[in-house]
Amino acid sequence: MRYYILLIYLCLAQVAFAQDYMKYFDLDTPLPPEVSVFETIVLEDCSYIRETVDNGSVYLYNEGGRARKEEPTYLNGEEVPVEVYWTEEGSFSVQPDALQAQQMLSIVDDAFTKEQADSLRGWYMFIELRVSSITGELEDVFFHFATTTPYEKIPIEVFRNIERKMKSELHFEITNFGKSLTYSSLGWSQCPSGRAESD
Repeated sequence: MRYYILLIYLCLAQVAFAQDYMKYFDLDTPLPPEVSVFETIVLEDCSYIRETVDNGSVYLYNEGGRARKEEPTYLNGEEVPVEVYWTEEGSFSVQPDALQAQQMLSIVDDAFTKEQADSLRGWYMFIELRVSSITGELEDVFFHFATTTPYEKIPIEVFRNIERKMKSELHFEITNFGKSLTYSSLGWSQCPSGRAESD
């Protein structure tokens, strides 16, 4: 008898949890706005923004670039419907080839010492690149990680070096869809392995 009571209790709890879960993800109910704290970090050649969001996220980016929340639009100013990104055409507005993809990973790996990389083992950061839809040149680099990760202890200069090297070495092919936008973007998650020790 106790087994059946426990089973009924678990079923009811699961239903209640599912209702709360669906309420949380109700698309008709807008999520509360993010609250961010901005810190400007002055480097030798530029200033970086460290944006800490109340959801436990940190964004690092060059102060001279686009605002993080600036969404791409069509060149005529019209908004790009969200569903467009779910089509085959809209999935990629910029397409790096295999060599470029490997180069992007290597630039990130090589920016960290082995000691730094060891401290980050198992922790991933997200990197977003924003590319000019006209020239294919890299314009902005955004780094995103959680506040509780060891990335917090990595000097800002490491991220700046990644940005600088990517901007000097990467040039992208823009798709026809990408050429209709104010900018194209691509991103990936990576846990740096660190640069190879020199002999």
